[in-house]
Amino acid sequence: MALDTRHRGGELPPKRDSRGGVPQRAGRQPPRRGMEFAWWAFMRVSGVILLFLVVGHVLMSLAIVHGINGLRVIILDYVRRPAARIAVTWFFYVVGIVLFALGSIVVFTFDAARWHA
Repeated sequence: MALDTRHRGGELPPKRDSRGGVPQRAGRQPPRRGMEFAWWAFMRVSGVILLFLVVGHVLMSLAIVHGINGLRVIILDYVRRPAARIAVTWFFYVVGIVLFALGSIVVFTFDAARWHA
């Protein structure tokens, strides 16, 4: 005779992990110490900084780095094939470096005295 493990509604109970019966979460595991944790912390801190500085566009280069890292996290979540993940990640890195360089050139070479508006 088999034991029925279904709950009252007919659904199966949530899967349990091997560490003492804590239900498993869907998606990626939370970051541990190391580089992934550093990027996780960077996203939180730079997001808060951008909330206060976005009005004046003071740190536009920080916004680019924040956005590219956000794209990297999305790629890690949704692109499963390693070769495709590496290709898409490097594409966004190159785009981010080019945009960061162009923005830096504009910031450091802009001369308001030469503006004829």
